[in-house]
Amino acid sequence: MVKGQQQRTGQSERRRSGERRRGDDRRHDEVDGAGMRVPAWPEQRLQIIMRVLFAGIAWVYYTKIENFSPVWMTIEQIHYYFVGYLIFNVGVLLHARKHLGSTARFRLAMIVDAATVTMAVLNDPYPLPPSLLVYIIVVLGNGMRYGLRFFAETLILCLLSAMLVLSVRYIESVQSITPDVIYLNLFGAIILFYSFILTRRYELNKRSLEKHSRIDVLTGLLNRRALFDMCDPLFDRLAVTERPLAVMFADMDKFKQINDTMGHAVGDKVLNQFADILRQSVRRTDIAARYGGDEFVLVLPNTTGEVAETIGDRIERQVGEWAQTQGMDISVSIGVGEAPKHGDNLNMVLEYVDEILYRRKSEKSKKSSLRQPVSVEASVRDA
Repeated sequence: MVKGQQQRTGQSERRRSGERRRGDDRRHDEVDGAGMRVPAWPEQRLQIIMRVLFAGIAWVYYTKIENFSPVWMTIEQIHYYFVGYLIFNVGVLLHARKHLGSTARFRLAMIVDAATVTMAVLNDPYPLPPSLLVYIIVVLGNGMRYGLRFFAETLILCLLSAMLVLSVRYIESVQSITPDVIYLNLFGAIILFYSFILTRRYELNKRSLEKHSRIDVLTGLLNRRALFDMCDPLFDRLAVTERPLAVMFADMDKFKQINDTMGHAVGDKVLNQFADILRQSVRRTDIAARYGGDEFVLVLPNTTGEVAETIGDRIERQVGEWAQTQGMDISVSIGVGEAPKHGDNLNMVLEYVDEILYRRKSEKSKKSSLRQPVSVEASVRDA
């Protein structure tokens, strides 16, 4: 009994000290439902600071240089525009601190950036406006930060804005379109398209690496790290949604015996078959992961513990039927917990389920020993 208690304690310690991630370690650089990356708060804050810095340089360029005469607006109007741009970015900063991933804010800020560059190019008095280069900064600064889809949107917007502003500038005099103006625009467009191609390749390679790093090689299920990454937001939303979240912990019975007597190839076959049973037993919104070795975890959003118990019984029955057809003495024990009833994070619920699982395996062991036939010698001795 003491030995069993020590083993169970050791398993709990390993689960607690595994690859579980604390709240301050959670990844914020994720992709939202619109397919755009959500950078962490320090990166978004840095972008806003850089916007204000560039705006300050532009304000000095347009309002403080002697004998400088804007083309379309007065210096006073440009001054008020940059003050409004500063106020806008302060609002963006405050909103980003409370709502990190806001696709609407990303797009609005990108549109305002493009409009600001357009205003700057329109009022640049030089035949070859250096402010045209800021379009490249807008595309790279916004597009490469928020993912490939946002890169494409920003690229299209800035190219259309550049075409529009150049048409307005040179509509009265085609002769003023000098070769250096044409070269600057073609050069800028080539840089942007080439950057898009490189970023696309980088994104595809990154997604492929991330996918493989989150998948268990043997079973094709999520691995432990991916399990906690995906469960963090689910548990964070518990207080808001007030909907139950079922957690199921599955542990193969007599799996070591299969490995020892039949070999690891057969053991791998058992794990793969069990993974297939799990995939067939859950919904697309559920999470199925290999926790390690012969341990698996299922997380079922909007599911009560009672419903999960029914699912667990069905999985155990399916494993038993498959094992019987293969002539193997193997089964699975499944413990079920429910959040927030049994904990408000995955660690706490797994610790609760660990106790349930231990009792369930003990009950199975007792039933198995009772079913074992009594030998003739033992019967005679007892008589």
